[in-house]
Amino acid sequence: MCMGRIVKTCCVLITICFSLIIVNIFRTNEINRINNIEDGLYTVEFYLTNQRQSPAELMDYFSQLSKKYKVSIVKTDNNGSEVIKSALIYESTFPSENFGINKLEFSSNPSGIYSNKDIKNKLGDIKTFLNAKPISLQLLSHYFSDQTHSINGKYTVVSTYEFDNDRLISDISSHFGISKQDLLNEKFGSKVDYVNQVFLVTVAVFIISMLMLLLSATYQPLTQLKKIGVKKLIGFSNISIFFEYTIPNVLLILFSAIIFDVICFLSVSIYPQYLFMSLIWGQLFLLFAYLISSLLVYSVVQRVTVPKMLKSFSGFKFAMFLNYFFKGVVTVFVVFSFITISQTLIDMNEQMKYQEQWDRNGSNFITIENYSPSDKLWQDMQSDQSKANDYFTTLYHSLEKETSAQYIKSEYINVYESYNIKGFDNVEILYVNYNYLKDHGLPFKKSDSKKLFLVPESYKKANITKLVKHIYRSQLSYDQQTSIDLNKLPIEIIYYKNQVDLFPYNENISQNFTQPIFSIVSDDLLFEEAAYLTNTGISNPLKIPKSKENFQIANRIATTNDEDTKIKFSTLHDIQQNKVDSLRAGRNNFLFVLFILILISIAISYFMILIGFICRHQYQNTMKFLGWKLVDRYATFLVTIGMMHIISLMILIFSKVTWAILLSYTIYVCLDLLLVLFLAYNHERKKLSEQLKRGEI
Repeated sequence: MCMGRIVKTCCVLITICFSLIIVNIFRTNEINRINNIEDGLYTVEFYLTNQRQSPAELMDYFSQLSKKYKVSIVKTDNNGSEVIKSALIYESTFPSENFGINKLEFSSNPSGIYSNKDIKNKLGDIKTFLNAKPISLQLLSHYFSDQTHSINGKYTVVSTYEFDNDRLISDISSHFGISKQDLLNEKFGSKVDYVNQVFLVTVAVFIISMLMLLLSATYQPLTQLKKIGVKKLIGFSNISIFFEYTIPNVLLILFSAIIFDVICFLSVSIYPQYLFMSLIWGQLFLLFAYLISSLLVYSVVQRVTVPKMLKSFSGFKFAMFLNYFFKGVVTVFVVFSFITISQTLIDMNEQMKYQEQWDRNGSNFITIENYSPSDKLWQDMQSDQSKANDYFTTLYHSLEKETSAQYIKSEYINVYESYNIKGFDNVEILYVNYNYLKDHGLPFKKSDSKKLFLVPESYKKANITKLVKHIYRSQLSYDQQTSIDLNKLPIEIIYYKNQVDLFPYNENISQNFTQPIFSIVSDDLLFEEAAYLTNTGISNPLKIPKSKENFQIANRIATTNDEDTKIKFSTLHDIQQNKVDSLRAGRNNFLFVLFILILISIAISYFMILIGFICRHQYQNTMKFLGWKLVDRYATFLVTIGMMHIISLMILIFSKVTWAILLSYTIYVCLDLLLVLFLAYNHERKKLSEQLKRGEI
């Protein structure tokens, strides 16, 4: 009865999980469709970068273009969480059906918006499957009414009728002075992978349920051999007995599939093409796969004959080999989980040790954990890095002045490999500002005309001038580096005597710096010095002294500079702690998977004893009466499982897992073997008395 419930539960689970996998694939397709929702039969995309025209000039030109070719032009902004489509619409050829809109109503409300979420000034709904991703449609004129929006970005020319796209692209190329290749070369875009967290969890549950179904469905008739024998004795055929086991499960799979499809039909307002066809065909394929796997059940039923039952004999070596196979598969997954957990623990321990250093050195600083750029800043970051640098440079200078913010960036340089200069080992480099030098009592003098470097006295005899000039040039833009003469770079070197002990604030460097070369960041930031300020988290060189007042000042300055760019300031400790938390969460996820695998392994061990006793009960009972010990009677099982575990231990050793993991797996092996013996003893104790009463020994 218990085995039957397990089979039925697994049938329901595999049907639901398989159907959810199909729905998840269509949901991912829908996200990709939303990203390019305006696309149709007649579509061409182009990209504008580094354009200086005003939005009004652009709108005038696009209006002429739209009327000339009878096309609509759609600008796409995608910040990862929402897609915004801004369109200059030629109404008779605009593919409004792509958006699920019968008739556009922009004429009555030019500032209105179509969306699949609840917003103000909403004109109507954009129909999307499961609201997979937020999307809005507005007029391009309304988009450019916000002066912060850039004209640079991705544009799509669309029409429901054919147009001369070669001639259109030539016109656009000529107007903006951009080559066709640069105009059509994709610079922005997004694509969503099919593999996501929900997909992985669903697949994991499906695989586990399928494995349990194969085990339990195969072993269910083995627990009812007498019943099968009696049915055959009174005239039941093999196929009729087989159907008795499989038809209820087939009906359960069909019923679960129908319920799922009906719920999907009633709860979803829009259906992607081929969704229900895919669901039905997928569910039928699942049913067919179940019927194929059920041939194992038929083989069991077929092997049970009346003469064999009268002789109390049944041989099911295939079922035993199948059990060993499943045990081996689960053991492989368990080993993989142990290896993964080991690496996670190693990373987490290293991160925890590093966290202690950050607690000592970084708990008193605030930096930019992350930011959500405004549309203008986003476009600048994609098309014109210098403009993005300017925004963060302005922010940095304000914070440097009002909060005594420090600039700290570090790296190791292999001088010979990087610059082909001999006489140096790996050199420590610290890029810092004057606030940092003041805070650490280091010598300096300001210079507007020369780049200042602080160098340990131990480097005096080396070719230090050439090295610092190379460091200087490495912070320039690519164009500047290729055009400037290295020897003409103005530098000034100040030597310091004593060794220092400075924390590098670098996630890839765990040792403090003792003899760094200081490259001083002046008020006029170089290209790379400014570019590093666009980083987030502990990679950002901006370090603001921690205080409630400075936190408020930082938020005020960020809002004043650009209220549409949302910047989150956090302490270095909190940011670094997030990494530890992520590793801990990953470890817990794998521990959960490992726990499930161990439960499955226990179930397989139980089935192994069950089928072993069925196949060899006469041998087992005879050996018991002859005085053989439990270990000797089940030596075959123990040796087979032991060999699997020995191979697994060798794999773990060669994988260089931690001693704790190796010890844990050894304990697991011992428990697994003891469990086999316990299950065997318990099963024998129950069955022996029953067999003695029936005279079957």
